[in-house]
Amino acid sequence: MESTLRQREFGRRVRRRRMALGLIQRELAERVQMPQGHISRLEKGEFRSAHLETLARLADVLSTSVDYLLARSNDAGPVPDQVNDTPQAAPVAPAKRQRPRQAAPVA
Repeated sequence: MESTLRQREFGRRVRRRRMALGLIQRELAERVQMPQGHISRLEKGEFRSAHLETLARLADVLSTSVDYLLARSNDAGPVPDQVNDTPQAAPVAPAKRQRPRQAAPVA
């Protein structure tokens, strides 16, 4: 697989798995211990390489295998009801965030 295609597929798989778990980029970034901008660039296929520790943390937080993320397997594994609590894990957010409503200005 060509390098650019591999990067894009890696990003697609990270994004797909993140969304299946109901995480936003900021939450994934906190759990993986990297800046949110890196997650965004990673999902767009703009990263050329990643440290092994980062790759392992991504797979752990996304409850999947490194093989799936690297497109060496199509088995992502089941989406757990709740992500396993690890020392850096926070509670799983609902699939869709609720935004507070703001009252219309009174004329």
